[in-house]
Amino acid sequence: MQGQAAFQASGGHDGSRRLSAARRAQGWKLGHHRVRTLMRRHGLRARWRRKCAHTTDSAHALPIADHVLQRPFRPDAPDRAWVADIPYIRTRSGWLSLAAVLDLSSRKIVGWDGTQ
Repeated sequence: MQGQAAFQASGGHDGSRRLSAARRAQGWKLGHHRVRTLMRRHGLRARWRRKCAHTTDSAHALPIADHVLQRPFRPDAPDRAWVADIPYIRTRSGWLSLAAVLDLSSRKIVGWDGTQ
């Protein structure tokens, strides 16, 4: 079966949507529901692939900054303590990163930037 060959060529990672899109690009008239049914009938199941690489390395000998805020985070005036985070957001066009800086006193975003 050609579908099994396409599935094996993907390393067993492609699901019904990706396989049906590849077949449509080759001129086949085949929906992903039909591909899903055929995959199930032949015992083909896509293997999960890790979406992102974990980059944190806690086992290092580098100096670590002192913890100067000393919880709880309740600064007495604005612009005394800021926190930041950079989440990565998966979109159809690729991964986006959103950097945001929050003032702990007012709980308002004081700066942000989004890049692709």
